[in-house]
Amino acid sequence: MNIGILGSSYIAECFINDSKNIDGVNIISSYSRSLDKAKEFGKKMNISKSFDNMDMFLNDLDIDTIYISSPNFLHFEHSIKALNAGKHVLIEKPIVTTLKELEELKRVADKNNKFFMEAIIPIHTPQFNLLRETINSLGDITVASFFQLQRSSRYDNYLNKVVENVFSVEAQGGSLNDIGIYPLYYPVTLFGIPNKVTATSTIGFNGIDLDGDVTLSYNGFDVHVIHSKISSDNKDSYIFAGCDTITMKGVTRLTDIVLNNDHIFKSETEAYMQYELLDFKDMIVNNDYKSFEYYYQLSHDMITVMDMIRKG
Repeated sequence: MNIGILGSSYIAECFINDSKNIDGVNIISSYSRSLDKAKEFGKKMNISKSFDNMDMFLNDLDIDTIYISSPNFLHFEHSIKALNAGKHVLIEKPIVTTLKELEELKRVADKNNKFFMEAIIPIHTPQFNLLRETINSLGDITVASFFQLQRSSRYDNYLNKVVENVFSVEAQGGSLNDIGIYPLYYPVTLFGIPNKVTATSTIGFNGIDLDGDVTLSYNGFDVHVIHSKISSDNKDSYIFAGCDTITMKGVTRLTDIVLNNDHIFKSETEAYMQYELLDFKDMIVNNDYKSFEYYYQLSHDMITVMDMIRKG
């Protein structure tokens, strides 16, 4: 698997570092609109090829897969171009923001006999599988709560009326897209699309959501999802099922799972992004269309629920 990196964000650095844990994965090239920036990023991350020409980057025969970490509003455009260039595409969350765009990605991927997948850390980890197995071993769920509150380093600039991508409506930023998507992926993956959604949020001066308080109503229980880009809190997340309690530390990177008083999982790695890449690599190597459809449907469900949240 030979990968080209589209984007030079911090998350791209994490992805490249974590990819070193997987045999058969090579980071071949990087793209930026500025060649100097691409070369600087390439030197920092030990990448041999640097491009500022999108067509040359995408049509490089030395790469078969593109990892997209460009700003949210460019995900659709870049993904379509990469698929039409005959590359598999791993796309940072949020993959796109509308069902129309997602369905078009699938049409183009099918036409070109290529795969794409949303890069979302928690659901690909071994501990998420353990969490699912633990839930299935317990009684009926009564309530669950998932938290992700992390004050953005760019919030002070925003307070001074300097709007960067993470707080830009036009760039498809905001708390839900940027950070709320992580805790939201848990109930949608585990329990599906809810029957009803109620949501409130703090709206900034430019119309962007700065935080959110979401309730997902399922048959017999509610799930609460709290997210914020303007405050920080390391609150544990919980699932209550009868007399049992599952406590989770971390959401984006689930580090610990406690069932009642038993510590049933503690992470021994910091390389959490390796798991999404490993799943995508296996999908490609095994030509696993069933897995492709599974993750496509998850992204479809997520966009559906996020639309329900925005409608309040």
